[in-house]
Amino acid sequence: MTEQTVSVYQFSLADNTQEDEFLSVSAKSDTFLKKQKGFQYRSLSKIDDNSWLDIVYWSDLASAQQANAAFEKDEDCKRFMSMLNMDSIKMQKAYIVSQVMA
Repeated sequence: MTEQTVSVYQFSLADNTQEDEFLSVSAKSDTFLKKQKGFQYRSLSKIDDNSWLDIVYWSDLASAQQANAAFEKDEDCKRFMSMLNMDSIKMQKAYIVSQVMA
């Protein structure tokens, strides 16, 4: 089994959050992620029920955990989190066992 890890977050936006503003703030959190050790890839998707799916790939679990701790302290990331409905957040971590790319 590989150590490559994926973090999956499903959430809804807070009632007062505008989607265009959220996407702008999300792009700023991308800058933070790109600087983190072990970061590989992130995708942000909108589901038909207006919830969101944020998927982040890491080289290993330790890198994911370190980035999560730092994420909570970063000002742009705090702003990102403030735009979410905190009661809606569902989070999972998993190890990649198989993948295919184009």
